[in-house]
Amino acid sequence: MKKRELVAYYLLCGWEGGRVWNIGEAVDYLIRELRLSRKTAINIIRRFKRIGLLEPRDQVSFVCIGLKTYLEEVVRNYICLRKRRC
Repeated sequence: MKKRELVAYYLLCGWEGGRVWNIGEAVDYLIRELRLSRKTAINIIRRFKRIGLLEPRDQVSFVCIGLKTYLEEVVRNYICLRKRRC
């Protein structure tokens, strides 16, 4: 994750997560706060969805997964991969 993406995630979701965003509001917020282009803001949100930091609630809104929860999942998957068992 790039520094820009980490800052964007923290601005959108904070440390604990649980916040619900409309996609349009999130894009506009990132454009306004980080001075990103619309394309970059959309790509950051798509990446967050793809790696599991954002879960869709319906067609236009999503809920943030807490960074702590996400990192615990990444560590658990990494350890299982290294030990070759889960």
